[in-house]
Amino acid sequence: FTFKTAYMADCYEPIGNGTATLGWTSSGNYQKRQCVSQQIFTAAELAASGLSAGDAPSTIWVQFPYNPDIRTVGIYMGQTSKTGFESTTDWFDSEDLTPVYPEAQTLLTNAEPGYWMPLHFENTITWDGQSNLVIAFVISKEDTYFNEYRDFPFYGKAHNENNSLSWFGSTTDFSTSNTGQLSNYLTNIRFCTITSCMTPTNLTAATVSRTEVQLDWDRMYQENEWTVEYGLSGFEHG
Repeated sequence: FTFKTAYMADCYEPIGNGTATLGWTSSGNYQKRQCVSQQIFTAAELAASGLSAGDAPSTIWVQFPYNPDIRTVGIYMGQTSKTGFESTTDWFDSEDLTPVYPEAQTLLTNAEPGYWMPLHFENTITWDGQSNLVIAFVISKEDTYFNEYRDFPFYGKAHNENNSLSWFGSTTDFSTSNTGQLSNYLTNIRFCTITSCMTPTNLTAATVSRTEVQLDWDRMYQENEWTVEYGLSGFEHG
């Protein structure tokens, strides 16, 4: 038995190439367990990266300024006509956004400064070619606090005024009634779209008989559908 297809993707140009970091700017308690950062990327920025109407990115790349400690990451996305946030409580409700990268996912560590890491979506949204895009990052640590100022683990760059609204809390119970801080920070991102199937790993065959066989494999990312082709040794695929 063989899996024919391989993982391939079309990637767009990066949006942002800065080395700025986002952190809690108020004095006092730096012991934070959760950061929620909602950021608005304009249609012009998306188009300049090569994104076109009808595209549905399936992967987002983010860039590390340092080796982060282990934390839980969630990403939500939606389309909007807004170009910025009007106040420190002008949040998008997560129920109005698509959870493209559920918060159960764990951000792996051991990244070198400047390293770009792909986060593969479980759900996608299709860009209409005209709307701006809001991306909400939810970064959490359940058992301990972030290290010093390292609240938000990605590089970014200054963009338009008030196109970012962020909250840092000593608990993990964020609410849209919380007061955040406005900034012009946007995370460096790069979108990719998968153009063919990903190849599973660790394929094994068990309970082999004349009439049946049990196949097991590990999925590569978050895929949940597979195409299996089988036949006599040397058969033609397709």
